[in-house]
Amino acid sequence: MNRLQKAITIFGITATVNVWGILPSINPNGTLFSIATANGEEEVLVRSTARDVQVPLSEFPHQLTQSNPAPGMNRPVTDEIDVSLLAKTVANFIQAERYQTESEMQFSFDAQGFTGQFSVLVKTIAQSPQQFRTEISTPESGEFAQPMYIVVSDGSQVWIYQPELKQYAVSDYAEFEQSNDDFFIGLSSGLFLVLAPFRQFFANGGVSSEGIIEQLESVFQTEGYLPLQGNHLTGAGQDYYAYSYKDREAGFTFTFLVEPNTAEVVQIQISGKTDGIDFKMTEQIIDRVPSPVVAADTFTFVPPAGVTQVESMEIDIF
Repeated sequence: MNRLQKAITIFGITATVNVWGILPSINPNGTLFSIATANGEEEVLVRSTARDVQVPLSEFPHQLTQSNPAPGMNRPVTDEIDVSLLAKTVANFIQAERYQTESEMQFSFDAQGFTGQFSVLVKTIAQSPQQFRTEISTPESGEFAQPMYIVVSDGSQVWIYQPELKQYAVSDYAEFEQSNDDFFIGLSSGLFLVLAPFRQFFANGGVSSEGIIEQLESVFQTEGYLPLQGNHLTGAGQDYYAYSYKDREAGFTFTFLVEPNTAEVVQIQISGKTDGIDFKMTEQIIDRVPSPVVAADTFTFVPPAGVTQVESMEIDIF
């Protein structure tokens, strides 16, 4: 099992996920992607520059072989992905050892015509190694409200606190990481904590465009190839570049949207289908600040007076 693999249960679904991302539908003129915008969800048509290949890294990017499309699928002619932008994006994403991220997490599903959607606001300070403090609230007037949950990690233990019930639970970090709750710290913060120990490979331009794929393959232990897709797309009048990695066996894809001029990640999404249920988890990044000033006790939890410790607690946002 590589570092991207994760067992999740959501909407009653249990599945193995190797990565997170957008699951596209096929269109003869390109590929339709759903992206979250300030006005809701919008479908955008990707120009036909996708690349969907599986080749040994030793051959990348000079010898590319287009993978065989599934029956009935019309796959466009492929071009090389923008590895220069990828290298800049990864370096920017982990250039600091600590980030404060405000984002909206959207969850949606479609089970044989029965659909549902809900969202939460997440504010997380994440620091390498494995430290974070997260406040989870429901959207109210577009602002971050009184948190429903506060989740704190000191790197070895994780506390989940529910202020309304005046209860909290504590678990070790490994247990939380394998739980159904770790996505609620934000997909971007979770990805940062995975990549942060490898900052020396990426930060300060230390990895060239030619070497970025090999370094990512090493980090995620993908056994010799990293089948990436790269697509230019436009949504809400804004140009983006989308990088995606699809796990063919599990049927899930990890994709992040990048603003090309700044090399900043603006959205991360997981979607897939299992047991007849389509689902998506989308993080729309509102603000991401490197090296925020934090108090000495940011990554510790001291129970307030009158609060009771319980054996276990799950984050319930329904």
